[in-house]
Amino acid sequence: MVVVSLSGAVRCPSVVGRDGELAAISALLGAVGSGCGGALVLDGDAGLGKSRLVAEAAARARAAGMRVAVGRASASAAVPYRVLSEALVAMTGRQGRPEDRRIDPYRAVLGKLAPGWASETEPADMSAVALGEAVLAVAGVAAEPGGLLVVLEDLHWADGETLGVVEYVTDNLAGHRAGLLLTARPAPAQASRLGRELASRGAAARAVLAPLADGQAAEMAARCLASAGRELAPEEMAAVVARSAGLPLLIEDLLASLLARPANAAAAAIPERFSDVVLQRLAALGPTAQRVVRAAAVLGPRFDWRLLGPVTTLPESDIGAAVGEAIDAQLLVTDDQSGRPVFRHALTAEVIAADLDPASRAALQLRAADAVAGCGGDGDSGELLALEARLRGAAGDRQRAAALLIEVAGRAAAVGALAAAEQHLRAASDLGTGGQRANVTLLEVLVHRGRAEPALVLGRELLDSVRLVGEPRAAVELLMARACLAAGQLEEARRHLTGARRTTSARQRAEIASVQARVTLTGIGPDRVVEAEHLAHQAVAEAEAAGAPELMCESLEVVGRCARLRDLDHAGKAFERALAVADEHRLALWRIRALSELGTIEMFRDVEPAGLIEARRAAMAAGALATAAGVEVNLAAVHTMRAEFSPALAAAESCEALARRCGLPDVRAAGLVFQGVIAAHQGRFADMRAHVRAAEQLAGEDPDVIVGTWAMCRGTAALLREERDDARHAFATAASSLAGRPALAINPVDGPWLLLRAAAGEAGLGDVDGYTATQALGSRWSALWGGLARAIALGELGEPDAATAAAETAVTAAARMPLFLAIGLRLAAERAVAAEWGSPQPWLTTAATTFAACGHARAAAACRDLLRSAGHRVPRPREVDTAVPARLRDAGVTAREFEVLALVGQRCTNAEIAGRLYLSPRTVEKHIASLLAKTGAPGRMGLARLAADSDPAAEYGG
Repeated sequence: MVVVSLSGAVRCPSVVGRDGELAAISALLGAVGSGCGGALVLDGDAGLGKSRLVAEAAARARAAGMRVAVGRASASAAVPYRVLSEALVAMTGRQGRPEDRRIDPYRAVLGKLAPGWASETEPADMSAVALGEAVLAVAGVAAEPGGLLVVLEDLHWADGETLGVVEYVTDNLAGHRAGLLLTARPAPAQASRLGRELASRGAAARAVLAPLADGQAAEMAARCLASAGRELAPEEMAAVVARSAGLPLLIEDLLASLLARPANAAAAAIPERFSDVVLQRLAALGPTAQRVVRAAAVLGPRFDWRLLGPVTTLPESDIGAAVGEAIDAQLLVTDDQSGRPVFRHALTAEVIAADLDPASRAALQLRAADAVAGCGGDGDSGELLALEARLRGAAGDRQRAAALLIEVAGRAAAVGALAAAEQHLRAASDLGTGGQRANVTLLEVLVHRGRAEPALVLGRELLDSVRLVGEPRAAVELLMARACLAAGQLEEARRHLTGARRTTSARQRAEIASVQARVTLTGIGPDRVVEAEHLAHQAVAEAEAAGAPELMCESLEVVGRCARLRDLDHAGKAFERALAVADEHRLALWRIRALSELGTIEMFRDVEPAGLIEARRAAMAAGALATAAGVEVNLAAVHTMRAEFSPALAAAESCEALARRCGLPDVRAAGLVFQGVIAAHQGRFADMRAHVRAAEQLAGEDPDVIVGTWAMCRGTAALLREERDDARHAFATAASSLAGRPALAINPVDGPWLLLRAAAGEAGLGDVDGYTATQALGSRWSALWGGLARAIALGELGEPDAATAAAETAVTAAARMPLFLAIGLRLAAERAVAAEWGSPQPWLTTAATTFAACGHARAAAACRDLLRSAGHRVPRPREVDTAVPARLRDAGVTAREFEVLALVGQRCTNAEIAGRLYLSPRTVEKHIASLLAKTGAPGRMGLARLAADSDPAAEYGG
């Protein structure tokens, strides 16, 4: 146990009555040492010994060779993330920001968190996820080699954003050689509630400190006396125990008061309460020391000693002597980290400040506020602004206090701490002066936080104010329009946009057009896209004239999304311009969004992943993990289209993992859907069903999830299993979920469903023309399904040449989508054979080859059966060897052996392979033995690795 040595102080040499808490600390340090990571929350009222337990934990951690980093929250909560900033700096010590590649993606975020770690790049994401990942990255580096204990004290004073990051870090500590020790009081309740939630889900252990029992209090008092070499009469000991109420802090202070009396003095009355102890000690100081201590109490528990001179008008020498006297009296202590004087306990400062009469306290608070204002930016200016606001508000200068709080809120919002900004703005509004300015700023914060409901309530109150006119009123109308858009109240949004049009501000006019375009595009109507695009073009021009690049990017995004529904090249130009604007003005978030949109265009138009890979790299480099998760969805899609299943699965799994960490259930469901899609394409139908169930449990009511699970998973799987009726039911179910919804840039349902109906004689040329009219020019996906459906319709009309030309165009467009092309050719060839048009023999041979390479024996057999029925030569499976990669073909691997290899790579048993390929288990054993001999693989696991490296289906990537 480390004991802080103070002149005249009484400290217990060991922790008493906290066996459970000490065991929890030992368990935490053990988890850190073993590399498992963990967290412990110490929850309890002031004076119960949380700080003593923290000191014990830190001493044990250092003795075990661990680094210890401490951060403390401030009572003002003025500087968001302060406790994290202190801890980050402490993690790296004097070395400054660590230079390590693991931290590279988070440098922009860390530049906002830690003093001196500034980055030239603005972070694109300041969410709890991005900040939490940054903290975890630094902790991972700082934990080497011996482990790391991070102590975050007084979290009851932390702002909401800080607690959000703490929650994220705690939830994701597993596997790190680091531990979190958190302390909080029951009130304010937010931190204590977080501790309960973390404990309830197993993310942290939690210890709730209670007062010591009488026996434990007596034991602690006896140890204190033994350490001091002193004794007390039994009745005095009993009185100490009784008056302490089981508070370790009060036991020590009561003993110190008794032991401070002269040896020959008569017995003194034992103070009744902690406040009595503090005020007795204060009264024992000289007049100058009392004056200094009272000024310090007004400034707060962890006061800046440099302010004491301006507040008291005393010379530095007198202040130094007074501080020493207060330390001797156990009112102040020397902080073990900063080396500066602080109150021994926050309660000590509260008692002394409360003892001042109101007039004297107000006068002292105003002098202190003037001293803070005169600092000229020394120290942490955000903290000083909040301190000045608190002092002026308490002294009755409410107008100036409100103005200061609004400034503090602005600084919090600038670093993305919108919850802290909201807290300060509500405090400013409650002061009753400057309320309109505070409330307008608060409305902006609520809209940016996505808190539509309270934003709408506050906005209506503001608009009812007769004092709100001109541009300020237009600004509120615009904010209300955005809030209504977020809430889905489109008519209300339009009404507020009408109200905003009274403005004369060029920037506001540009924003009106931009928001109007978004409202229009979100709505439903035959001309919504044309009207939205027109408004967005107008907004781009007005934003450019007004010098508002972020509004230009917002409006260009709407232009691109509208154009994407009809012409991918035109859409690409809009997004390229948005990217150029974002680059020129260093708008990190808009740059990533533009890259993502351009990558999506490239996926639709070229079935290429390069643009999306660049967007993912940019999102990860900026710490924008939620955005990266969305990009991973599209990467999974494009790799699936190309039948590149290994990278597709990696992207889908990454999407799910990122979305889980970001708390995005819809995006996580999309990752699960694509894992199901990939499983279906690989013939792992049981795995597909498991992923479908998981996605539907997460977001089963989401229409996008319904489309994914029914069309992309169940429908595609049924086609690959030659279960046509099941496929029709699945696609019909998915199509019904899209009824009445705005058009999608790429619709995964309508194309296959159209071809299914055309193959059944249920869709004619009119249906095909209707489908084509709604598809974007340049989309290869739409060209495949629409082209083959058109070919069938033309063939039925007795136009074989036109039908053949339409089919060949579709085949060319789908060259980079081998499995989807095979499915389309399988359906179209039936009608081509029956109506005698096209080239069914090469089409069916190509489809059979692809199906065989992907392990879909039924579909491959159906193609061969159709060839046979049409009188064409049917190649034996072993003759279809173009699917075998060249290096395996050179080793003598046959097509059938390659089919077996692919299924070994999917971890199928011999019996499962036999069932899938219609072989006997003995034949499968022979194929595996042949593969081992030809490839030199060390065993079945070696073959599985070879299959993964070969990625059989990727040979058809185009």
